[in-house]
Amino acid sequence: MTNARRAQAAVFDGIMFLLLVSLSCTFVFVFVSSYGQQEDQVMRSAYMLNYMQSVMKAVYFIDASQVSGIRVVGDAEAELYPSLDCAITKDYPGTVSVSDLVKRDIGDPAQTHPQGPALDDKFGSAMSPGRTALRCTLKELMKPLALSGYKYFAEFLDQRLPTPESPSGKAVEQPDVRITNSVLFAELAKPRFENNQLVQDSGCELVKNAGANLLSVASPFRVIDYLGGGESSNRYIFRICVWQSNETVRA
Repeated sequence: MTNARRAQAAVFDGIMFLLLVSLSCTFVFVFVSSYGQQEDQVMRSAYMLNYMQSVMKAVYFIDASQVSGIRVVGDAEAELYPSLDCAITKDYPGTVSVSDLVKRDIGDPAQTHPQGPALDDKFGSAMSPGRTALRCTLKELMKPLALSGYKYFAEFLDQRLPTPESPSGKAVEQPDVRITNSVLFAELAKPRFENNQLVQDSGCELVKNAGANLLSVASPFRVIDYLGGGESSNRYIFRICVWQSNETVRA
């Protein structure tokens, strides 16, 4: 009887040992697999953020005339900007960069816009196609991400005017269609009126609040304050955000 009990105990111990070994192997496999996935995600995010930073830097150095040959055909931008004409920047000298046009566009004296500064391709009554130049530039530079299934928003925030919807600052008005390749969120981000005041939502905040896994880069954007004696102002932030999307919905 004693030998039988010992045999049973030995069998039980063997089974428990095998279970413990199996559980240990499972935990190790899950940990290694999870760690590998997280590491891969971190590396991919780092590469993407580095590329987005390079794109932001390029905006300062690319001549406005260099984007004049870009064509918008057969993609999301073609649907969003059917009348986009990059050729209007061809006559600018090589000393004028894309960022120069954007700065003039945003730096347009505020009294010409009842709701404040706007990115509308104008400086007073003159043309300053900053918005168009930036659209054309990002259309080309963001192509590697766009072809990989990513959508993007580019916007400027007035950090002196934070809002509940955009704690980083109020989004500078962009009439008509925003600078984006997302058909869905371009519709959601259209300007609207609340209490007789024009409201321009931050596109990146809209995407974030929708639950997308967002990556963004931002930097100060110095614009001349023509109403403040021509001094350079640090009130604006230039931000680009991207998110992965299999967007099939058309608003």
